[in-house]
Amino acid sequence: MEKDVIIAIRGLQFVGSDDPEEPIELIIPGLYYYKNDTHYIVYEEKGPNERDQSRTIIRAREDRVELTRSGDQAMSMIFDPSEKNQTRMDTPFGQLMMGVQTNDIVIDEMEGGMDIRVNYYLDINYDRYAQCRVELRIRSKEKGAEIFSPAS
Repeated sequence: MEKDVIIAIRGLQFVGSDDPEEPIELIIPGLYYYKNDTHYIVYEEKGPNERDQSRTIIRAREDRVELTRSGDQAMSMIFDPSEKNQTRMDTPFGQLMMGVQTNDIVIDEMEGGMDIRVNYYLDINYDRYAQCRVELRIRSKEKGAEIFSPAS
């Protein structure tokens, strides 16, 4: 896969029922590279104000996905089925303590792209909040139109 990519991110939360809340979806250009058995996906987001900008780095390998975000809502999340992880998330209203218990990670590689799916439980301030799923579809710019076709 080449360096310049299109990234589609879809987040689902199941809070107190089997029906997900409205999904959060984002399609954004980014960068991809592979080094030391790890996939790196990097993208930047701009908020409503020019100074509200964040940079996200996702490191993915077979059994672990790490997400690090810098900016106004800085955080670091580790998804690893073998351990529960605690982290803090900075928000404009203060810090939240978040716990992440990963159920499973699926990484599908194909020519010109890859899909990453993570299922996990999210605790906020030590209370179980939701069952969550995040899905990433990463495609080379040439295969970027696939982002808009239904996910498999």
